[in-house]
Amino acid sequence: MQLLVATEKLDELAGPLKELIERQPEVERSPVIAGLPRFLAGVHDKAQALSVSQTALAAYLDAPATRTAARTSLGRLAAAAQQSDLAMDYLQQAHRDDPAAAGPVLLALDLMGPKPEAEAVVKDYLARPDALAPLRLAYVQSLEQRQRLVDAVAQLRLAVAQQPEMAQAWLSLGALLTELQEPREGIQALDRYLALQAAPAADAGDASDDDNQDERLRRTYDYACVVQADAHEQLGELKEAARWLDKVPADRTDLALLVRRASLMVRQGQVDAGLALVKNGAARDNPDARARLLAQAQVLRDAGRQQAAFDLLGDAVKQNPEDSGLVYEQAMLAEQLKQYDTMETLLREVIRLKSDDAQAYNALGYSLAERDLRLDEALKLIQHAVALAPDDPFILDSLGWVYFRQGRADEALKLLQQSYAARPHAEVATHLGEVLWALGQRDEAMRYWREAQRRERDNTALRETLQRLKVKL
Repeated sequence: MQLLVATEKLDELAGPLKELIERQPEVERSPVIAGLPRFLAGVHDKAQALSVSQTALAAYLDAPATRTAARTSLGRLAAAAQQSDLAMDYLQQAHRDDPAAAGPVLLALDLMGPKPEAEAVVKDYLARPDALAPLRLAYVQSLEQRQRLVDAVAQLRLAVAQQPEMAQAWLSLGALLTELQEPREGIQALDRYLALQAAPAADAGDASDDDNQDERLRRTYDYACVVQADAHEQLGELKEAARWLDKVPADRTDLALLVRRASLMVRQGQVDAGLALVKNGAARDNPDARARLLAQAQVLRDAGRQQAAFDLLGDAVKQNPEDSGLVYEQAMLAEQLKQYDTMETLLREVIRLKSDDAQAYNALGYSLAERDLRLDEALKLIQHAVALAPDDPFILDSLGWVYFRQGRADEALKLLQQSYAARPHAEVATHLGEVLWALGQRDEAMRYWREAQRRERDNTALRETLQRLKVKL
């Protein structure tokens, strides 16, 4: 079988595969069948791999001991062959055969992209009292990848309620709550993680699996400290934030951590010190000149020195005109400086250099919509961004906003509600509130605006919207 797969002679594979399964003791057949997609993962003709497997597994599709493994494996092979409808059929039958089986749930998580209805299998399984905690965490990871952070938090709450000693779940919960600008609750979750996971020893080795495990624990602990710092910074507790960052030793400090430290310095008026830190500070990941330059631009932006950041990136772009990342960052600074013609030129250059950059399409379309200009063009740009990144709630927010600018308030409302449900950001709440205000639902609009203010008191979009509409919260 290995030789046939290696030489891509799949037309000869069905017989040996069937015989191999038949030779296994009955209790071992399902694991062998379950491993088939991994065994065939490297073949080029995915459709033929599926067809061969369908022939070999035909006798096992109805046997109670093997039918779930067989259908799950065929579902994976169908998915690999881009036959998502067939994969969904196999998935649903496998789950009906054995609602407690983990294999179909893992397949459903992989299918959620092309077949959103696969999520129903995951939810049905997780409603069971005997649902495995690792599968719930896998679902959380899938939700995070789709930027459905509110749903991910809900699942993590269930996970820690069912298994309060699960340290990783507390860490993930704390990180997501902090990202959603719920710092107080985030700190509570992080404290629980740190109580369960003692600080690791300082020295690290790399000669054994135990040493590698120790290093992973150190990195995770460092991450928890950084998130604690972020949460305290959101609360304006800068000294406490700095104290948490200082818990990460110098030999484990990377550039991202230097940027966080520099951000705290900026908020305390130490801009030059912050710049010097990201420019020359020691970092374990040995960042290159480009990374250092972007970090300096970030510090300047945080300090309100947008022109200096724009000029710094401009010099870099002159030396590296094909670097779409640098061009994009300069475009965003041009927008902050209200140099809209320059911004548009730069974003169109990003699109030329990287035609699949959803953020560039979205940024240009949103800027046009925000200024109530060329709305048909703005809509096309944002729709293209949605096609490239359909799960991005901020791009959905842009689409809702351009609809509102076009006078399509009811359509805008649905999209903005969908965006806010996935990612309740202050700016999305601001847009949602304005649409509700325009529709005459003023109490509901005020509720969203108050929520935006609670999450981010100094949000520029919220402040300007309230001033323009002459609203006081």
